[in-house]
Amino acid sequence: MGNQIVLLQRFKLVAGVLLMVWVIVGGIALSPQVAWGSEEGEILLARGNKLYLDGKYAEAKEQLLKGTEVDPQNPEIWSLLGTTYLALKDYAEAKKTFTKAVELDPTIPRGKLYLGVANYYLGNTTEAERWIKEAKAQAPDDGLNNYYAGLVAANQERPKDALTELETGMRLSPQFALGFKGYQEAVKIYREEKPFYIAFTTGIEYDDNVKVLPDKTTTSAVVGGVQIRTI
Repeated sequence: MGNQIVLLQRFKLVAGVLLMVWVIVGGIALSPQVAWGSEEGEILLARGNKLYLDGKYAEAKEQLLKGTEVDPQNPEIWSLLGTTYLALKDYAEAKKTFTKAVELDPTIPRGKLYLGVANYYLGNTTEAERWIKEAKAQAPDDGLNNYYAGLVAANQERPKDALTELETGMRLSPQFALGFKGYQEAVKIYREEKPFYIAFTTGIEYDDNVKVLPDKTTTSAVVGGVQIRTI
């Protein structure tokens, strides 16, 4: 069939995987039934959250780093700091930060999922798969886990498993389907062994808690034996 170009407006793929980031909204604690730390720490957490939502990731990072110094046992601060590092594409620090958050509170919402995502970006697909499996076990009704499991499976050249996971994600969490539909179609084409390219453009915000981060760079990568080009 030859090379195909599928242009999916308003969302994009970065280095071969769709990055969607869960954030705290309105300064609300991740686990409101548990209280940690000092008033100063909560203020720094709220400031970091507001700066993150405003897209001021570097400034958010500074506030949250101060928060980890004030309340080093507060997993909420570590988790939001991890999302900030993901936004800044500092995946090594994101991995360290989510590791700390999960150590402090293994049940923190989507902590294990985004630890898996950080590992994926670092090329550690085995670790990514392990953490995403744990996330699925912890929250079996959260389809976002399945979406990311599908991306990992595609990277590992398991297109059948990838399609199963993506379809499960769409069934469980259809509100996120738009961001993954193009990738699902790409895997289907890959299964037919037809060469193709996918071009993804910048960001869309799906709801208050999940968004694709904009990226104006141009890059390409091979994912699961498939050439991916981003613009």
